[in-house]
Amino acid sequence: AAPVDAAAPVDAAAPVDAAAPVDAAAPVDAAGPTLVAVPMPGLDAPDYGSYLKAWWKAVVWTAAGQPGDFDGWWVQTLQRGGWFAGAPAQGATVQLATAPVAEGQVAGDGGVTLMVFPHPFLYDGRHANKPWAQEVPEPVSSWSWTTWAEIHPATAEKLGLAEGDMVKVSANGAEIEVDWFESRGIRQDVVAVVLGNGKQKGGRYTKFGANPMRLLGAQLDAAGAMRFVSTKGSVARSGTKARSVPYLGELDQQGRFINYVVSKDDLAAGGAPGSIVPMHHPPVDKRLTDVGLNDMFPEPEHPVYRFALAVDLNRCTGCGACMTACHAENNIPVVGPDQMKRSRYMGWIRLSRYWEGEGEEPDVRFQPIMCQHCSHAPCEGVCPVLATYHNLDGLNAMIYNRCVGTRYCANNCPFTARRFNFHTYRWPESFNLMLNPEVSTRDMGVMEKCTFCVQRLREVKDHYRDQGFDQTVPHQALDELTACAKACPADAMVFGNAKEADSKLGKLFAEPRAYAMLAELNNKNGVRYLARINHIPSVAHGGGHGGGLGDASHEDASGQPAGEHHGTGGAATEHH
Repeated sequence: AAPVDAAAPVDAAAPVDAAAPVDAAAPVDAAGPTLVAVPMPGLDAPDYGSYLKAWWKAVVWTAAGQPGDFDGWWVQTLQRGGWFAGAPAQGATVQLATAPVAEGQVAGDGGVTLMVFPHPFLYDGRHANKPWAQEVPEPVSSWSWTTWAEIHPATAEKLGLAEGDMVKVSANGAEIEVDWFESRGIRQDVVAVVLGNGKQKGGRYTKFGANPMRLLGAQLDAAGAMRFVSTKGSVARSGTKARSVPYLGELDQQGRFINYVVSKDDLAAGGAPGSIVPMHHPPVDKRLTDVGLNDMFPEPEHPVYRFALAVDLNRCTGCGACMTACHAENNIPVVGPDQMKRSRYMGWIRLSRYWEGEGEEPDVRFQPIMCQHCSHAPCEGVCPVLATYHNLDGLNAMIYNRCVGTRYCANNCPFTARRFNFHTYRWPESFNLMLNPEVSTRDMGVMEKCTFCVQRLREVKDHYRDQGFDQTVPHQALDELTACAKACPADAMVFGNAKEADSKLGKLFAEPRAYAMLAELNNKNGVRYLARINHIPSVAHGGGHGGGLGDASHEDASGQPAGEHHGTGGAATEHH
């Protein structure tokens, strides 16, 4: 490109240097606002950064039509990685294509068909060097830091597989040793092995597990891509014990009433919060409710805010974005496979998975579980040093410097939502640069848990307080305040102030699908789950839940105390 005279003003219609990330051919709208000539920077600029910024202002910002304030435009350009002229809108035509047909025969003489599938986080291995992607448990199998094979329960029984065993998968003269997962959604004559790990060369986190690509023949489909279902193989118990363990235990709820579904037929009935959820109601003495005695002690005061979270299980897809966002926002350490094997995962959100269906009627449910921020929190009363307490905003808060690590709070939490630092974890080079400066890192011997991103809460509260001490935070500024709610691609999480009935959160709390987990404990949770909608027979039990708190302090339509209903929480287990 020809040099530009530093002293000459820049013509708004002059072409832009081709080396800049702009469309040099994009014309400036002649009918737009009048452009102000911006001089090119000279060699007397105080530093290169100032020179570069001035050059962008003179050339690129001008070519873009000088949109708005330059400083704001400059920040947005840095975030995007450049300025790019928009392409003209074009019409599109849609034509339905025929469904693809599997090509070629499955080669080999093994007893099972080998299927290789990409990891939901690591994909085909291109993200294997990202420790968050390795550490966050895979949503269905809950394995991390390893490679596993998914095997039907009947096939596993024939092979004599037990928990903690490893299996050998063989095909095309190659063999790998991997962990295994009992999958009810796979055929008995198929073994599926996950891709992503077991690289011989790569970054520091890529060598865990085994590489199933060694088992595949080099067969391509019509598009020239590798066929991942192309060979038969064999699978057998290896005789060695697993080097890691899955994060979650049983596949289903084992008859416990935690994750509920409701019938689509009951939605139109409406009613009180939780009125169509088939929950278990503990017995209630009518003599106490008649005089207003529903609790052993009063609920803490929340004069302005009662921060809370609603999780719509009908929207949750189990993608794990909330867990990873929580890691990034709150400086949660990556502990590695050895500590994971000891059940020392530090993530503040646990994505529970319940597999209730069978065969051709699978019913896999996901439920993000974090600290429930209870008003009657079992953890608060047992802390001998008051390191955990209930504040005026409804948060179950933590003072890390007070914590002496008795772990009484974790033992008393019915939701298993607390994490203990068995070590003082350190972030390796380059990863230490991504720590959030607004959140302190925790040391060995300290308990931690979900804080509802209190650092973000303080920021938004301070912002509106500066506009006047009587100015409260509007619910629109709270809906996606927490990292998990902001990252959720399905908008399954909504944060807010439960004292505002007209807010998005308040309306979700009033839904007939809304329920509190383990509400029979009367912890008065700050988290409500909206039961998943399913195509099952009616499961409504005909009663509400006492203002959505799940305390069952009411009578149902028949005049019977609500505690005499046991519902069909089994709708969770008896219906698919």
